[in-house]
Amino acid sequence: MTHEASEPPNEILTSLSENILTITLNRVQKKNALSYAMYDSLIQLLNDAEENRGIKVVILTASGDYFTAGNDIGAFQNSAEMPYNEKSSFHFMNTLASFKKPIIAAVNGHAIGIGVTLLLHCDLIYASDSCSFKMPFLTLGLVPEFASTMILPERLGRAKAVELLMIGDQFDSNQAVSLGIVNKALPADELLSYAYHNAQILASKPTAALLATKRLMTKRLQQQTLAAIDEEALEFSTRLRSAETQSIVSKFLNKRRS
Repeated sequence: MTHEASEPPNEILTSLSENILTITLNRVQKKNALSYAMYDSLIQLLNDAEENRGIKVVILTASGDYFTAGNDIGAFQNSAEMPYNEKSSFHFMNTLASFKKPIIAAVNGHAIGIGVTLLLHCDLIYASDSCSFKMPFLTLGLVPEFASTMILPERLGRAKAVELLMIGDQFDSNQAVSLGIVNKALPADELLSYAYHNAQILASKPTAALLATKRLMTKRLQQQTLAAIDEEALEFSTRLRSAETQSIVSKFLNKRRS
């Protein structure tokens, strides 16, 4: 059974089968760039999934050639004066980082910005072998988010994290596997079936033990992760309001429209 999120229409699709909820980003014409309305829908879906005993595993994927091009920059520019902790994007990050059930990312296309950093908070990540990944925060005069400035140096070492977060190097699916950001790269036509197969394996496990295992694996760093999300979001908001970043973003948007 497939549902469409009420807001925005058609931009997030869901299906529920065999205790597995699949959430599909479907804003294809905008390369699945995430708007505030989409963040609101994702928060609601994740909260509902956490409460629903009929859902044991969540798969996050997308339609089209992009997993997500990141945040909707135009919307972020227009909301620059909004307090960071009132923004839907901030609440989405906290919701995903605290999500108690297993979540699998099936990265079907290019991932940019938060499209990469959100993967750091998923339990299993599979990607098509044609994907590329990039975190161009500094290029826009912003700072990385979603606790990536804490997680990536600890996971990859500082030198590699500098390449990805400060230089903004692009990397492909095989490199993402080598870095430990992605579990496995697969041909595009095998991606969803492979993710679903592993979701079925997780869903077949005893529920209490499954949830307890995730809780034990995440609880030691949970407080630090949420603190890093908050600190980064505050700095991100400060940078977004700056004349320097507003000028960079305006030039970026004008170039994209031309």
